[in-house]
Amino acid sequence: MKAKRVYISGAISGRTLEAAHLQFGLYETKLHQQGYKTINPTRLCPSWLPWSLCMIVDIIALKFCDAICQLPGWEQSNGANIEYHFAKQFNCEVLSVRC
Repeated sequence: MKAKRVYISGAISGRTLEAAHLQFGLYETKLHQQGYKTINPTRLCPSWLPWSLCMIVDIIALKFCDAICQLPGWEQSNGANIEYHFAKQFNCEVLSVRC
């Protein structure tokens, strides 16, 4: 059976890039341990790329995923809310994974 591809969704803007990388990396490791392949948006866009273009890249990546994993606090993130609504349109499973 093919491993499900999971998009990790959470707040990146408004915090240090190091903090975002750390949190997303912890969940990426946890998902890998459970047998999932992951898309980690902190690795998709260079820091100089505008937010709007990063969101386009992220939504395209999300389109190729089977599920979305939302990190704690995602509800306060404009980008994560956009990703959630697209995930619902793409019929992605919503995973609940806690570290």
